[in-house]
Amino acid sequence: MAQITRYEDDEKVELSFKPPGAIYGSNHLTIIPADPFFEPTAVVQQQCIEYLASQYPKNEMTSSLYKQVRFVDPGESFETVKCDKCGQVIEME
Repeated sequence: MAQITRYEDDEKVELSFKPPGAIYGSNHLTIIPADPFFEPTAVVQQQCIEYLASQYPKNEMTSSLYKQVRFVDPGESFETVKCDKCGQVIEME
């Protein structure tokens, strides 16, 4: 099995699994916890990548843990950003 590499900078901590001849597609799975301050431990991140790599050994995958709460672009069918508490539309400019 290919090795999992770890990268960290001021913005994020990232674990990557890139097997030789990896298949890279345009499918992305983004998991956003309900609690914006929840942080999985490094051990849990590693275990998740190891599990997914065992199920999909030919696929490239990356786990990114950002150090600040941030907006995540859904990629398609995106129209507005609004507050989930009051419903007010947040200007994107």
